[in-house]
Amino acid sequence: MGSYGAVTLSQVEKALEDLGGQATWPKILDQLTNLRNGDYSYYKSKEIYEKTAFQVIQQHCPYYEKYEGTSRFEKVENTYRLKASPPEPEKHTPLAIDIENPSQAKRVKQETYRILRDTVLARMVKESHHYQCQICRETLKLKDNTPYAEAHHVLPLGAPHNAPGRSWQCSLCLSKRPRSIGLWSHEAGRNASGRNRKGVY
Repeated sequence: MGSYGAVTLSQVEKALEDLGGQATWPKILDQLTNLRNGDYSYYKSKEIYEKTAFQVIQQHCPYYEKYEGTSRFEKVENTYRLKASPPEPEKHTPLAIDIENPSQAKRVKQETYRILRDTVLARMVKESHHYQCQICRETLKLKDNTPYAEAHHVLPLGAPHNAPGRSWQCSLCLSKRPRSIGLWSHEAGRNASGRNRKGVY
């Protein structure tokens, strides 16, 4: 039969629990020894085993100087009482404190109107200009050598312009455009490149 090893806190707790939670030290020691099937071979002698077992009580009982901070036993006259185990931390997610019932969130109906852009026209403009920017006349290419450009309206789609036309710009020209301008004009095209861009539409 193998050794039970050193006396542990859980072994002493189990012995006292089997005795109804409160008993004298001699009874606790007897029950502990029974739980270990009489084994104290981990220690040099039975006397050292008994002293070490009692130290477990002392280390976990505030009554003694050897107390280490975790209270598991109370000394009641000539007996020791097992203290209730601390409650386990909650495993469920705590409810939010800023809402009364999170399972019934409010819903609000929202309708949105937007202008449907003509993607066919945009694709046609890109292909007709060979993906070349109408402002700087450059063509951007992706890593796989695919040409890339973006179609933008010369005039905004909304009122009062209601413009159907588009201009063809690369991302670089678009990033340089001051947002205060709001749109590209023929004049803006001349100012950006020094050449007249009458082909912009």
